[in-house]
Amino acid sequence: MTNLVTLKTISGDEIIGKLIETTNDEKELGIIKLSEPFTLIFTQQGLSLMPVLIASKNKEVPIFISALLTPPLEASSEFEQAYIKQTSGLVFN
Repeated sequence: MTNLVTLKTISGDEIIGKLIETTNDEKELGIIKLSEPFTLIFTQQGLSLMPVLIASKNKEVPIFISALLTPPLEASSEFEQAYIKQTSGLVFN
């Protein structure tokens, strides 16, 4: 199993990505760091994944914990397969 998580932001976006790090101490703002995060979007073809930051060259994206509605939760196997397909090109049968 990967460390793939999903979370919901206070703006309503659902994000899926690999959890790299969580910092939440008195000296720093609470931040979680995701690798290759994607936003779940609905299209005419159904549910799809879109990169959180399209123009950034960074694969790791920090997100302030204060911007979250939910904590990071384990992603379902269905979305784990979709994420792997999107990030690697592997197809599951």
